[in-house]
Amino acid sequence: MQHPPNTGNLAGKRIFISRPATDARHFSEPVIAAGACVLAAPLIETAPLPFEPPPADAYDWIFITSRNGAAAGLPLLDRSKPVAAVGPASAEAVEAAGFRVTFLSQTHHAAAAAQAFLEHFGEQPLRLLWPCGNLADPEPARILQDAGMTVLSPVVYETRPVDTVPAEIEAVLREGVDILALTSPSSVASFHHRGYPVAGATVVCIGPATAAAARTLLGRCDREAPVHTLAGLADVLLEPDCPS
Repeated sequence: MQHPPNTGNLAGKRIFISRPATDARHFSEPVIAAGACVLAAPLIETAPLPFEPPPADAYDWIFITSRNGAAAGLPLLDRSKPVAAVGPASAEAVEAAGFRVTFLSQTHHAAAAAQAFLEHFGEQPLRLLWPCGNLADPEPARILQDAGMTVLSPVVYETRPVDTVPAEIEAVLREGVDILALTSPSSVASFHHRGYPVAGATVVCIGPATAAAARTLLGRCDREAPVHTLAGLADVLLEPDCPS
């Protein structure tokens, strides 16, 4: 747990974010500076799955919506293919795998990114390969297919709940925190499954899919980040009118 000085509009607030501390820097640093105590721990984990890549002549583009999809799927694919990436984190993972991002969506939401892709390339009946996870939202593929695209979506990694949460953080979550910063629908499901209390906490979600899961499983989402990044999530908490 990181303890800040007692200054700022979040002074003394205990905030849990469902990400590893090493990944949560863009969220943690500004809210710590505002006086919060940040607890960061993943509630889910991912693992690559074996898959048989289609031949290179079976697809025209690669569609990447997450770092995990890039890391697990790209090493076996044709590096000459153009890549559409959703958000900067996906783009960074694409480049780390030795591919070049040809189309970068300005939105961080996969379904909206599919719409944006169609605005640029919708007149062509393209074949897209989308390496995804076992819990991937089918909406992006439906949007593309309804517009005449062919979408191959091999499952290249699985997302599952973690077995344990660090004891110090587990104890605080059982007691109850002031703010929950939730970063994926699967993290919401894991939080709910582990039976942590929600009463008294402000629930803030990174985007619409996470917000929908929170409303279904936790009973509410108090605020949704308009910019679907960790920095955008922090910005919501730093707004003067954010409930806390």
